[in-house]
Amino acid sequence: AADGPLLLSSVDPSTVPAAPFASRIVSVSLLRAPLGSEVRLSDEAEICFEQDVEATLDNRCLGFLDERTNKWKCEDPCLERQQSGVCGRTSHFTNFAILIGGGKGGSNDPCTSDHNGNTFTGSILWDTLVSLFVFLGVCACCVAFVFISFHPRLRNLLYGSEGARILKIRNMSPAASAQADEKHEII
Repeated sequence: AADGPLLLSSVDPSTVPAAPFASRIVSVSLLRAPLGSEVRLSDEAEICFEQDVEATLDNRCLGFLDERTNKWKCEDPCLERQQSGVCGRTSHFTNFAILIGGGKGGSNDPCTSDHNGNTFTGSILWDTLVSLFVFLGVCACCVAFVFISFHPRLRNLLYGSEGARILKIRNMSPAASAQADEKHEII
């Protein structure tokens, strides 16, 4: 069965929980043609609201009424201007409005390039600092390994007594090496 009409209707604000609205509240649903049952979206849809072009989009989001909790939630904090309104994206249909207080803005802006999934801490600055400290830690471990391997007394910690003895024999002349092997020969 083919998808039927997209139904839009204005919602009376007194019939839904209060929220800081920056637009009208609309109910959006897509019905299946012959049966009239609601259709789930297979992809995202864009919902646009008429708004003053000069109005700021900071700290605003496309919000929806979560019918399970009866509370408004932000669906898309990254609103975009288009012609004479603002648009947001959603993966479902229900009651929607532009909400104030849940969108982008500030240092934790989900709409900036810092939050595009390419950082592991959520901030390029913190990613850089973590990477720097990991690099310095690896360098410090390498320097410590080199220092331990060349210091005679600390070498025993690294190689153990038998490893240090073998290393000492390898560094001797061939004649001295043969004599040291005879002393430690296992019977």
